Amino acid sequence: MNSNKKYINYCFVMLVMLVFFTGFYSLIRVPKDTSIVENRKLTTFPLFNYKLFLNGEYQNALENALSDQFIGSESIRTNYNKVFKFPFASSVKKSICKNNYFSLSLYKAIYNCGDYLVEKPKKMTKDMHDIMSENIKYYSKLNNTIDTYYYFITTSDVFDFRTNSYSMDIPKYIKKEMKGNYTFDYLKINNYNDYKKYFYKTDHHWSYKGSFLGYKDIISMITGDEAKKPVEEVSFDDIYFNGSSSKDIKMFNYKEKFKAYKFNLEPHITYVDGEEGIYGGQDKYFNKDYKRINYINHYAEFYGFNPKELIFDFKHEDKDNLLILSNSYSNAVDELIASHFNKTYVLHREYKDGNFDIYQYIKNRNINKVLFIVDYSYLISENSHVGMGV
Repeated sequence: MNSNKKYINYCFVMLVMLVFFTGFYSLIRVPKDTSIVENRKLTTFPLFNYKLFLNGEYQNALENALSDQFIGSESIRTNYNKVFKFPFASSVKKSICKNNYFSLSLYKAIYNCGDYLVEKPKKMTKDMHDIMSENIKYYSKLNNTIDTYYYFITTSDVFDFRTNSYSMDIPKYIKKEMKGNYTFDYLKINNYNDYKKYFYKTDHHWSYKGSFLGYKDIISMITGDEAKKPVEEVSFDDIYFNGSSSKDIKMFNYKEKFKAYKFNLEPHITYVDGEEGIYGGQDKYFNKDYKRINYINHYAEFYGFNPKELIFDFKHEDKDNLLILSNSYSNAVDELIASHFNKTYVLHREYKDGNFDIYQYIKNRNINKVLFIVDYSYLISENSHVGMGV
């Protein structure tokens, strides 16, 4: 009996010491800013402040940081996802997922027992309709002041693979609601196999093949030019891509090879947020100079993150100046499209605030044409029309 009691006491002491030293190490180690596994910012350790300490706010902040950055938490999260989520999805009975969606989260799913992570098709709600209608009303004001073009990207959240039809027919809706003079085209998806050709398995963005098709459609729509052809298709075989979709639901066993087209474009100058520089990392990737650790956002690292303002100057003074309004989907095609113009200005939603006036921006830069590259999420963004008048 005494030996059992001693053993229990010994185990208790060891457990207390383990917790103490683990917590102490969590305090003295260099803290992280982000969780690669969860694709989010971690709670950082607070700086000591006497007033915050007295009212208890410092202690609460410290407790939150310790729980978020507890030693081994990254490995625990990763292994949890491997053990509990992936086997569940990969072992679904064919009778359940055949020609149907199998939900992995509130929005993410697989279709037809495949390995592409897709959005479940959405239906138009009154709120969606009202926001989209409001945005299109403001876009329409621009149509009669300058040559305006719209390109819509058909993503999985507006297309139902079960019926091979739109769950929300955005192209039809745009044509119905848009006023004035404009030109419209869209990325055509007819079925699940089309989707797999043009989008990543693990990310919501279009793939190198999808973005190239979009670029060809856009250039044909605006200028009638022949699209520039890639000189090479490159597969980066020593890295895997875990895109936003796999990160959103913490399923990192869903991964794919990262591939891209290589182009030879004319020399030009690029300005990123007002500073001359290089946008994206294409040259580095083609020279095998890229990060090989897990969970890197290769779409953004390769094509570029979202600056507020991006300018390409190809010095084709006999050609027009173009303004592109979009979100991260345009990152893959901005430079290609710009190669057909003199100067191209790219503004993401992050650029626009209460002081932004699109008409003044166009006038000051002698812009001749405006191109919207939009998907469903852009059209229902409440601030996508900011700066287009009241």
